[in-house]
Amino acid sequence: MNSVLAGLIYKSCAVYLDDIVVASPTFEQHLQDLKDVFLRLRSAGLTIKLAKCQFCRKEFNFLGYRVCRDGILPDQGKVNAVLHFETPVNVRQNTVLQYYHDHPTAGHLGMTKTLARLKHRFFWPNMSSGVKTYVSSCKVCQLTKPCQRKPAGLMVPIRPQGPWEFVGVDFVGPLPRTSNGNAYILVFVDYFSKWVEIVAVKEATAQVAASRLLSEVFSRHGAPTHLISDRGSPFVSHLFEKLLTLIGTEHRLTTAYHPTLKTAIRAYVDDKHTSWDKYIPQICFALRTAPHESTGQSPAMLLYGRELNTPLDLVTHPNGDGELDIDIPYLEQLQSSLREAHEHAKASLEVNHARRKKYYDKRRRSVNFSIGDLIRVRNHPKSDFHQTQVKFLGYVIWPGTVAMDEWKVAAIQDWLRPHTIKELQGFLGFEIFYCHFITEFQPRSSTLYLPHTRKRNSSSV
Repeated sequence: MNSVLAGLIYKSCAVYLDDIVVASPTFEQHLQDLKDVFLRLRSAGLTIKLAKCQFCRKEFNFLGYRVCRDGILPDQGKVNAVLHFETPVNVRQNTVLQYYHDHPTAGHLGMTKTLARLKHRFFWPNMSSGVKTYVSSCKVCQLTKPCQRKPAGLMVPIRPQGPWEFVGVDFVGPLPRTSNGNAYILVFVDYFSKWVEIVAVKEATAQVAASRLLSEVFSRHGAPTHLISDRGSPFVSHLFEKLLTLIGTEHRLTTAYHPTLKTAIRAYVDDKHTSWDKYIPQICFALRTAPHESTGQSPAMLLYGRELNTPLDLVTHPNGDGELDIDIPYLEQLQSSLREAHEHAKASLEVNHARRKKYYDKRRRSVNFSIGDLIRVRNHPKSDFHQTQVKFLGYVIWPGTVAMDEWKVAAIQDWLRPHTIKELQGFLGFEIFYCHFITEFQPRSSTLYLPHTRKRNSSSV
């Protein structure tokens, strides 16, 4: 047909196998185009059947499309056929998958082993992708089997811009009770200067934490902008939260399973048995005067603009005779030294954060959660999830019940079942600590498939 109508195709007509479409801008031109096509067919000895022809139509259906003045549109009849497709009643494929994966005798094996077992007896088109989708969306497998991918959540470092902006607090203990009755250490750490306030206490309660926050931090350094703690009962109590509200401090929660604030203290007290509380002042002095690897400066220099004198300094005089430049006022010298120390500390902290983030992120992957996503939350052995033995608990975060910001990923506060945004806040503190407790959850589609089948090894679906 292409050779018969050569010269007319794409000029006045289009051809597909033995179908011919003649299109013209005007009625008069259309008559002439039809005449040209008829003459070509006659000269080739071809005839057309009138019952199969349509003439002078403003729109028509062709090859599954509707051709009209508006262009080429989908055939509405075919669209309706898809929209009103009857619900399948053949569940053989799903039944087979359930038996070879979900059944107790199948053992919830992985995709490769499940597919290998099925191939011995069955076949259907796109079998591999279907088995992969089915196995990856298995709820039991997702809630019980460990994830083989990198843990989620890249590092989001805390970047304080000055002293006592971010302060960490934690109890260490219980330790061997001393002769003074002390069994715990309460530690406050300034994230910028690394200055520590350490006090030995008899018990780890909300009242002790609140009173020591006032006496050790607030009365000496003022109210911190942000206080970071774990979810220990002393720090999430109504009394402690009320105090933070009164002094204008925002409370941020981290995980109790990464006690980074404790390691620097425990080495000093483990070998002192029942007299370790007598060494607390010496421990504080040592930590405050030693240059920190993250800042390159001692906490004392970043806080006071000068180094604290040690007993050895009285002999060696490392800073000369200790006299100040009388031509420069002391206040100006102090401001200058503090400014230089802070700028150096900020630069060192940025370098340290970048280095740590680089190595941390190599073992992590980026993940973004949106409202409406189905997720699973790790059930840590030390948590209060005693109702189930699975490693993950699935929850759906619905619109209006959770929000995300740069620092926090909203999650479950009510251990049993969250219902409101207030219940969701708190369980997850900083995203850096909790992203690896949350992973995506792949729901299983309820769609039933009708596979083409063929016989293989005497069985088929």
